[in-house]
Amino acid sequence: MRTLFCLLLGAALLAQAPAYAQEQARRGEQVQKQGLQPREGRREEQRELGRERRERGGGEHRRFSREERDQLRQDLLDANREMKRRR
Repeated sequence: MRTLFCLLLGAALLAQAPAYAQEQARRGEQVQKQGLQPREGRREEQRELGRERRERGGGEHRRFSREERDQLRQDLLDANREMKRRR
């Protein structure tokens, strides 16, 4: 039984080998295409993406005070307890 299983597993792996090799080749081509871009061009693209992300973010990040964090933590613990009771 074990031998049959090993043979079937080996056959399945061999059947997938060409597809796996082809996928690896495509990934290699993509990496090469990316590598052909000028370095400064990629940096500028990254900066532009960062600017867009910040603009979409809508402004400043709010930091919670210690009391607010404690209250949120307590609310979360209470909600978890309630969920466990309902099960």
